[in-house]
Amino acid sequence: MGEDRLDAISHLYTQIVGLIGGDEAIEIAEALIQFKKASEEQISAKTGLRVGDVRKILFKLYEKALITYEEVKKEEGDRIKSIFLWMPLIDQIEGIATNYRRVILQKLREKLAFVEGNELYHCGKEDHKILVFDEAVENLFKCPVCDEPLFRMNKEEYIRKLNILIKTIENEEKE
Repeated sequence: MGEDRLDAISHLYTQIVGLIGGDEAIEIAEALIQFKKASEEQISAKTGLRVGDVRKILFKLYEKALITYEEVKKEEGDRIKSIFLWMPLIDQIEGIATNYRRVILQKLREKLAFVEGNELYHCGKEDHKILVFDEAVENLFKCPVCDEPLFRMNKEEYIRKLNILIKTIENEEKE
């Protein structure tokens, strides 16, 4: 695999990890990429994060199939201690990205169908809930957040933006 391609895949990997776990997860992913295989303590020392925080993020990434681990048993006197060595699953990131794209595409299509099939009302303030007709009636055409009057939304721009997003993702899938 070429160095540029490896850099691009590593970048995609850290972006997806960041979406799931935030900035600290990106630090952990970058450490794992460098180490190839590392214990929680090694990752903690490299990133400056507490071991407990590292462990929590590792489990989150493991649940999303972005990392895996290998259990190594060590004898310490009369006891056997398990050490977990964590590894990034960079080679699978393109498949993971494709799956995320498909999920997002499905949700966007569902949202588009919902928007096209309903009368929507809004007070005009950002971050306030958009209501369907029945909800607007229940609230006497007043915003449940700020109590300002609700107005029927012009859905054309909203639908246009959803269609652009859908087309963009569909084109990415074709590449």
